[in-house]
Amino acid sequence: MLKDVVSILFAALLCATASVVAAPGPECSERVPLARLIANPDEYHGKALWVVVYATIDFENMTACPSENETQMRSCLWLDIDDGPYKTDQDYARYQSKLQIWNRFNRQAVAIRATFDKTLKGHFSMWPGGLRSVTEVSDQQDGWNFTSNAAAPRTACVGELPMP
Repeated sequence: MLKDVVSILFAALLCATASVVAAPGPECSERVPLARLIANPDEYHGKALWVVVYATIDFENMTACPSENETQMRSCLWLDIDDGPYKTDQDYARYQSKLQIWNRFNRQAVAIRATFDKTLKGHFSMWPGGLRSVTEVSDQQDGWNFTSNAAAPRTACVGELPMP
């Protein structure tokens, strides 16, 4: 009888520990589909979240779209790869450094941890909103943590990127 009670308690302890270990931390914040952000801008404005997108990094066309086949501006968000300022030579160097990093993820499905901004409309105000204050971006192979400004491999959150 005592052996059964100990076994049950041990199993309960393992289950409780497993759920704590498996629980996503702040690095696995809410994942929101791109279409939901566009359809509900007031609900997500100013919130940091993860979004899986197809990234395009081109001159005057920094976009986060649902797929490589859906690139119409009304279905995509502007992607602010650098929040500025843009006044000094050091600012220009910082921007160029980030642009070089982002080019690694150009024309790929990526997970981006950023803040949604319904007022960030991009070049000529043509997008329904944007992603700013990007802290992380990752694809199937690697990731980048902009807060430490160094390559930062990390464990992907559950369901973060579509499987190949």
